[in-house]
Amino acid sequence: MARRAPSFFAKLRSATFWRHIGVLIAGSVIGVRAGVLPSDVRSALNALSSSKAGAKTIVTALLDKTLPQADLDGPTVERLATVLGDDPAITQLQQQLGGIFREVLLLDGQDTAWVDSKITLDGPFTVEAWVRLAPGISNEDSLLGVKGGVDMNFFAGKFRVYAGPELRDVCVANKPMTPDLWTHLAVTRDAQGHLRIYQNGELDAEGTKPAPQKWENCQIAWSGPNKGTEGAMMEFRVLKRAKTAAEVRSGFDRTDPSHLTDLKKMGKGARIAKTIDTPPLLTEEAAKALDTKFAKFTALAPKGDPNAGKALSALCMACHQIGSAGGQIGPNLSGAGAMGLEAVLRNILTPNAAMEPGYRIYRVEMKNGDLIDAFFVSEDKDAVVIRQAGLPDRRVPKADIRSTKFIRRSLMPEGLLDALQDQQVADLLAYLTTLKG
Repeated sequence: MARRAPSFFAKLRSATFWRHIGVLIAGSVIGVRAGVLPSDVRSALNALSSSKAGAKTIVTALLDKTLPQADLDGPTVERLATVLGDDPAITQLQQQLGGIFREVLLLDGQDTAWVDSKITLDGPFTVEAWVRLAPGISNEDSLLGVKGGVDMNFFAGKFRVYAGPELRDVCVANKPMTPDLWTHLAVTRDAQGHLRIYQNGELDAEGTKPAPQKWENCQIAWSGPNKGTEGAMMEFRVLKRAKTAAEVRSGFDRTDPSHLTDLKKMGKGARIAKTIDTPPLLTEEAAKALDTKFAKFTALAPKGDPNAGKALSALCMACHQIGSAGGQIGPNLSGAGAMGLEAVLRNILTPNAAMEPGYRIYRVEMKNGDLIDAFFVSEDKDAVVIRQAGLPDRRVPKADIRSTKFIRRSLMPEGLLDALQDQQVADLLAYLTTLKG
């Protein structure tokens, strides 16, 4: 949203590494226009890793410890691996970066692909997990269930709580699941038996009738139909109380070892695997830093001047529409204020966690090895049309494309408010919260 002053380079840890980077930028290898610098180190790495020259420079710097591993994240590792392919340096880097890979529960769709968790749900509870399902989502896919009792599955692509043959559906999500996209799901039941469904931290649906039954020996990913769940799960937890909406919202994107369910007793078709394709979870350190930012910006917002903030909103309008003006890469902000300050901040500070499926990055891998991350506009038999901030729509010939896919990252980068002064942040937030549609 704002330009970083040249002193950006002075803050970086390795002058030698960034001399190489400066050469790449000056040569327009990554298409950075003169004078427009990334907002932070990871933004620079993300841009550089889209070309073979930049990716090779990054890997070399990581291997010889010129670039600290702390400056790297999972998405950048993924890009490096995609661009460099079978390069031996990538294999060496992956061995060196074992800590970036995390364990997930993989399920292959067999009828036996479930975990014998023997979970009992009696009285108030919370069941939550991150889920990524394969295309063709149906009631064969399930979060948790037991024969003759509850089945938390995905009927017609929407998550639901089926409470057995007598009560049947007692709570059905409004938002459909998006295939191949990590989504956090939480189900709560209060003392009266009323259920609620949350998606990515936000309340999505409330139950239509109470379901107070006791459900014993529930199995993770078990479903009633003859086939089973196909996809992956992570951070599966069961609590013997109903989390509040505030607790779900504040904790869904945090790593938390408490209440994690034992996944050892798995049927055929279920296994634990290590991958870098994981949800946007925050470490304890990152969560504390984010909480500090939330507190700071929440306190600043009432001190802002909406009129001054309206001028600053031009920074947002490069990608977002406000009223009849602005870009069409991100969601329309005309009603942003109706969400409330907390939701506005969450969408700005944690765009990958709060991301709407329609605004995921569309990644185009070119046959020459380059990657293009953009907003998908359309396609025909000859080309795909993509959109990037500040540029006209671009037709990319399919003959030049190796592959395309959507990835679970928002087009909106993190750290956008960090480049602004406190008063500017206050003014911008004050203006955004006045927008009611």
